[in-house]
Amino acid sequence: MSHALVHTYARERLSAPAGVFERLVTHYEAWAREQSQQGREGFRRLDGERGHIMRLQAECVDRQDWQRASRLAWAMDNYLFVGSYSTECSRLPERPWPRRERWATAGMKGRF
Repeated sequence: MSHALVHTYARERLSAPAGVFERLVTHYEAWAREQSQQGREGFRRLDGERGHIMRLQAECVDRQDWQRASRLAWAMDNYLFVGSYSTECSRLPERPWPRRERWATAGMKGRF
């Protein structure tokens, strides 16, 4: 169970020890790649974690950590494309998505 107020409070008021954020991003990147390779079953597992992963990517962008933001984008690319989650790609307009051309040719042009 999750509550947005608790997440907001924790994000704004609590600090994590050095390196925790980076390890969490690395973990989710590897996990997302693994799940994406498993097809439908992996995509179901990613459904439950999509919000967390996208939040991590937003934080990477806020920190201007473009390398980690890009690696998360690549790890989530097939899942988001197959699942038609173009709105997820529009939330972070500053960072490039790996296959923008693929989204555009699939009728998603102008949505991100």
